[in-house]
Amino acid sequence: MEPEGEWGALEDLALDAGSYERRIRQTVGHVLGLDASRIAAALGAPVAAAWRLDGRTAVIEMARASGLALVGGAEGNDPVAASTAGTGELIVEALDAGARRVVVGLGGSATTDGGLAALRALRPLGRLKGVELVVAYDSRVSFLDAATVFAPQKGAAPAQVELLRRRLKS
Repeated sequence: MEPEGEWGALEDLALDAGSYERRIRQTVGHVLGLDASRIAAALGAPVAAAWRLDGRTAVIEMARASGLALVGGAEGNDPVAASTAGTGELIVEALDAGARRVVVGLGGSATTDGGLAALRALRPLGRLKGVELVVAYDSRVSFLDAATVFAPQKGAAPAQVELLRRRLKS
């Protein structure tokens, strides 16, 4: 399945929480069965995060696992501590359910950890053998510039932005 095929333009999934339901409605006319997994949100609080499995393709929105709205917006966020671990936990759930293609929409997150905590949740990384992992986003910002551009939206003060930028670089 190509990114421009059955799912439509995957970068649209990165826009906000709920984007993939809208894309599925546009593509197949209904929302597929909902799966929900209990995982750790961006600051560690437990949350039931919804995701979709259609055959062997899973669609996960980072906003539902590691989302800014889940921590009370920029005001409630700790941008240095916020983690993508819950997003990684959802990917593990999808793989355990039989997904061989996982689409992850990046929009709406509370995090600037570069996905490191998500990767740690996927250990051992051998579980990704034969899995197509697709990252959907709607930004042209480089990985190293992500902290400068997005961390202030997540509540980071200038000194925190610099720390997050250095952390992405290392």
